[in-house]
Amino acid sequence: MTPQRYWHSIGLLAVFLAGSAQANSGAVPQQFEAQIGGFFDGRTHVVLKGTRLEYTRYTATQQLIEHSQITPTAAQWRQFRQALQQAGVCSWQARYANHQVLDGTQLQLRWHDGHCEVNASGSNRYPDTQGRDNQKPEPTPAFTQYLQAIETLLGLQPNRLCR
Repeated sequence: MTPQRYWHSIGLLAVFLAGSAQANSGAVPQQFEAQIGGFFDGRTHVVLKGTRLEYTRYTATQQLIEHSQITPTAAQWRQFRQALQQAGVCSWQARYANHQVLDGTQLQLRWHDGHCEVNASGSNRYPDTQGRDNQKPEPTPAFTQYLQAIETLLGLQPNRLCR
Protein backbone atom coordinates (compact mmCIF):
# COMPACT_ATOMS: atom_id res chain seq x y z
CA MET A 1 0.00 0.00 0.00
CA THR A 2 1.35 3.41 -0.90
CA PRO A 3 1.61 6.12 1.76
CA GLN A 4 -1.06 8.12 -0.07
CA ARG A 5 -3.54 5.20 -0.03
CA TYR A 6 -2.68 4.50 3.63
CA TRP A 7 -3.54 8.06 4.71
CA HIS A 8 -6.66 8.06 2.54
CA SER A 9 -7.80 4.84 4.27
CA ILE A 10 -7.07 6.32 7.71
CA GLY A 11 -9.08 9.42 6.77
CA LEU A 12 -12.06 7.33 5.65
CA LEU A 13 -11.90 5.30 8.86
CA ALA A 14 -11.86 8.50 10.94
CA VAL A 15 -14.91 9.85 9.09
CA PHE A 16 -16.73 6.54 9.59
CA LEU A 17 -15.94 6.40 13.31
CA ALA A 18 -16.99 10.02 13.84
CA GLY A 19 -20.27 9.34 12.07
CA SER A 20 -20.83 6.20 14.18
CA ALA A 21 -20.21 8.13 17.39
CA GLN A 22 -22.68 10.82 16.37
CA ALA A 23 -25.27 8.22 15.38
CA ASN A 24 -24.85 6.43 18.72
CA SER A 25 -25.21 9.61 20.77
CA GLY A 26 -28.96 8.97 20.74
CA ALA A 27 -28.57 5.31 21.61
CA VAL A 28 -29.75 3.88 24.90
CA PRO A 29 -26.85 3.74 27.39
CA GLN A 30 -25.55 0.41 28.68
CA GLN A 31 -26.32 1.41 32.28
CA PHE A 32 -28.21 4.17 34.03
CA GLU A 33 -29.33 4.17 37.62
CA ALA A 34 -29.84 7.21 39.83
CA GLN A 35 -31.08 7.61 43.37
CA ILE A 36 -31.54 10.64 45.53
CA GLY A 37 -33.25 10.93 48.85
CA GLY A 38 -33.16 12.22 52.34
CA PHE A 39 -33.98 11.23 55.85
CA PHE A 40 -37.14 13.36 55.89
CA ASP A 41 -37.88 13.70 52.16
CA GLY A 42 -38.19 10.13 50.96
CA ARG A 43 -36.31 8.67 48.03
CA THR A 44 -36.45 8.70 44.23
CA HIS A 45 -35.04 5.87 42.15
CA VAL A 46 -34.57 5.82 38.36
CA VAL A 47 -33.23 2.70 36.65
CA LEU A 48 -32.80 1.68 33.03
CA LYS A 49 -34.29 -1.71 32.20
CA GLY A 50 -33.74 -2.55 28.56
CA THR A 51 -34.91 0.54 26.69
CA ARG A 52 -37.29 1.73 29.42
CA LEU A 53 -36.66 3.88 32.44
CA GLU A 54 -38.46 2.97 35.64
CA TYR A 55 -39.13 5.94 37.89
CA THR A 56 -40.19 5.29 41.50
CA ARG A 57 -40.75 7.65 44.43
CA TYR A 58 -41.07 6.59 48.06
CA THR A 59 -42.00 8.41 51.25
CA ALA A 60 -39.56 8.73 54.13
CA THR A 61 -41.13 5.55 55.54
CA GLN A 62 -40.55 3.77 52.19
CA GLN A 63 -44.18 3.72 51.10
CA LEU A 64 -44.65 3.87 47.35
CA ILE A 65 -45.85 7.28 46.12
CA GLU A 66 -45.40 6.99 42.38
CA HIS A 67 -44.18 4.48 39.81
CA SER A 68 -44.00 4.90 36.06
CA GLN A 69 -42.14 3.63 33.03
CA ILE A 70 -40.83 5.88 30.28
CA THR A 71 -39.16 5.04 26.96
CA PRO A 72 -37.06 8.07 25.93
CA THR A 73 -36.56 8.82 22.25
CA ALA A 74 -33.14 9.06 20.62
CA ALA A 75 -33.49 12.86 20.68
CA GLN A 76 -34.21 12.80 24.42
CA TRP A 77 -31.13 10.63 25.06
CA ARG A 78 -29.00 13.04 23.01
CA GLN A 79 -30.31 15.99 25.01
CA PHE A 80 -29.71 14.13 28.27
CA ARG A 81 -26.12 13.27 27.33
CA GLN A 82 -25.47 16.89 26.42
CA ALA A 83 -26.82 18.02 29.81
CA LEU A 84 -24.64 15.46 31.61
CA GLN A 85 -21.62 16.72 29.69
CA GLN A 86 -22.42 20.35 30.60
CA ALA A 87 -22.79 19.38 34.27
CA GLY A 88 -19.40 17.64 34.18
CA VAL A 89 -20.84 14.29 35.24
CA CYS A 90 -18.07 12.29 33.53
CA SER A 91 -15.53 13.84 35.90
CA TRP A 92 -17.41 12.94 39.08
CA GLN A 93 -15.45 11.21 41.80
CA ALA A 94 -16.55 7.93 43.35
CA ARG A 95 -17.58 9.45 46.70
CA TYR A 96 -18.72 12.78 48.11
CA ALA A 97 -19.36 12.61 51.84
CA ASN A 98 -20.00 14.89 54.77
CA HIS A 99 -19.72 12.67 57.83
CA GLN A 100 -20.90 15.48 60.12
CA VAL A 101 -24.47 15.25 58.80
CA LEU A 102 -26.13 11.86 59.11
CA ASP A 103 -29.74 12.63 58.25
CA GLY A 104 -29.41 14.64 55.06
CA THR A 105 -29.47 13.82 51.37
CA GLN A 106 -27.90 10.74 49.81
CA LEU A 107 -27.20 10.40 46.11
CA GLN A 108 -26.04 7.70 43.75
CA LEU A 109 -25.36 7.59 40.02
CA ARG A 110 -24.33 4.68 37.83
CA TRP A 111 -23.92 5.64 34.17
CA HIS A 112 -22.18 3.90 31.30
CA ASP A 113 -22.66 4.72 27.64
CA GLY A 114 -19.41 3.71 25.97
CA HIS A 115 -17.97 7.23 26.19
CA CYS A 116 -18.37 7.91 29.89
CA GLU A 117 -18.57 5.63 32.90
CA VAL A 118 -19.50 6.95 36.34
CA ASN A 119 -20.16 5.19 39.62
CA ALA A 120 -20.62 7.99 42.14
CA SER A 121 -22.34 8.29 45.49
CA GLY A 122 -22.60 10.92 48.13
CA SER A 123 -24.00 12.07 51.40
CA ASN A 124 -24.60 15.78 51.92
CA ARG A 125 -21.83 16.83 49.52
CA TYR A 126 -22.04 17.53 45.81
CA PRO A 127 -19.75 17.75 42.77
CA ASP A 128 -19.10 20.82 40.68
CA THR A 129 -18.59 20.80 36.88
CA GLN A 130 -14.96 19.70 37.39
CA GLY A 131 -15.94 16.83 39.70
CA ARG A 132 -14.60 18.61 42.77
CA ASP A 133 -16.34 18.26 46.14
CA ASN A 134 -18.04 21.53 47.08
CA GLN A 135 -17.32 20.87 50.79
CA LYS A 136 -20.88 22.02 51.65
CA PRO A 137 -24.22 20.32 52.27
CA GLU A 138 -25.89 22.47 49.58
CA PRO A 139 -26.19 21.21 45.97
CA THR A 140 -23.93 22.85 43.40
CA PRO A 141 -25.32 24.41 40.20
CA ALA A 142 -23.82 21.41 38.34
CA PHE A 143 -25.69 18.94 40.53
CA THR A 144 -28.91 20.92 40.14
CA GLN A 145 -28.39 20.84 36.36
CA TYR A 146 -27.95 17.05 36.57
CA LEU A 147 -31.24 16.70 38.47
CA GLN A 148 -33.03 18.94 35.98
CA ALA A 149 -31.69 16.79 33.13
CA ILE A 150 -33.20 13.69 34.74
CA GLU A 151 -36.53 15.48 35.25
CA THR A 152 -36.54 16.55 31.60
CA LEU A 153 -35.69 13.02 30.42
CA LEU A 154 -38.56 11.63 32.48
CA GLY A 155 -40.97 14.40 31.48
CA LEU A 156 -41.41 15.52 35.10
CA GLN A 157 -42.23 18.94 36.47
CA PRO A 158 -39.22 20.90 37.82
CA ASN A 159 -38.09 20.05 41.36
CA ARG A 160 -40.06 16.79 41.31
CA LEU A 161 -37.23 14.38 42.12
CA CYS A 162 -36.72 15.38 45.72
CA ARG A 163 -40.05 16.79 46.75
